[in-house]
Amino acid sequence: MTEAAPIPEITGKLDDYGLMTEGKHAGRYAARIDGKPYPVLQHVDHFLLRLQKGIRVDALIKIVNDEEWINKIQKSKTPEPAKKEPTKEEIAKDQAEYNARAAAIEEQARKNRDHLDEVEKRNKAGFGEPTEVSAPQGKEMVCTSPNPVTGPPTFSNDQINLIKATVARGCTQTEFELLMYLSAQYGLDPIRRQIWAVKYGTAPASIFTGRDGFLEIAHRSGQFDGMESGVKTVREGDQDELIGWCKVYRKDMSHPFYVEVYEREYTTGKSFWQTKPRIMIQKVAESSCLRRAFSVSGLYCPEEMPEQGSA
Repeated sequence: MTEAAPIPEITGKLDDYGLMTEGKHAGRYAARIDGKPYPVLQHVDHFLLRLQKGIRVDALIKIVNDEEWINKIQKSKTPEPAKKEPTKEEIAKDQAEYNARAAAIEEQARKNRDHLDEVEKRNKAGFGEPTEVSAPQGKEMVCTSPNPVTGPPTFSNDQINLIKATVARGCTQTEFELLMYLSAQYGLDPIRRQIWAVKYGTAPASIFTGRDGFLEIAHRSGQFDGMESGVKTVREGDQDELIGWCKVYRKDMSHPFYVEVYEREYTTGKSFWQTKPRIMIQKVAESSCLRRAFSVSGLYCPEEMPEQGSA
């Protein structure tokens, strides 16, 4: 039987990619293109991980021990189909969903205020604080969530007015309640500017924390086992690419989380992005990796957002 000639290059849809955990190629990355899996040579790993699943790619194939390995992979030069503009019905649906979420947050905030009022009434009536519940003898109380909700934050009226006038300036009451909820969710103090909100016109407020805020969440989880990060320069085509990278370890996981981010995808070319691009892109990598490692949602660092990254 005559052996088929090697295929030097293929073009197809990148269905999926990931680290193989079984078989003789365990520990290596593989890409599935048009339903067929291909092992990936080691130097191609970081190029593969920058691609989005579902796009069309061009891959250069190298024959290794009678197997087809990907020696080079990149986004196909075939132009992607133009994105369809949302219809009025889709826009209305999105707005209705946003309004429903906002109403739910406002209702929860009302319940939180009622709860605080009830606690204050009980204290004034002499009932005192509730008794702390202890674990049964011989058993430990285990918190399965790395970021437990600690309940509504308690601030004096003066402190609340201070927060509204500084780190929540211009926010609606609903947006302010969302800020305070996330503050309690992740144990961040808005007065110490560990968490804050930024309002742009009539758009919903954006809520941020800094890289040190994500570190605060990581340390409090009890599972943080260290972090490595840095910046490197890679030659791609006819230009140098500045890349920030970060690796985060958890005590309860065997493999670290790893993130690479490209400076050109985040820079505004202004302020610190102009004078200290290496520091800025490293902070983006660290924040992104910490957020992924500790399941943080609803919070971003300002360097990840164009409007904030130039500040």
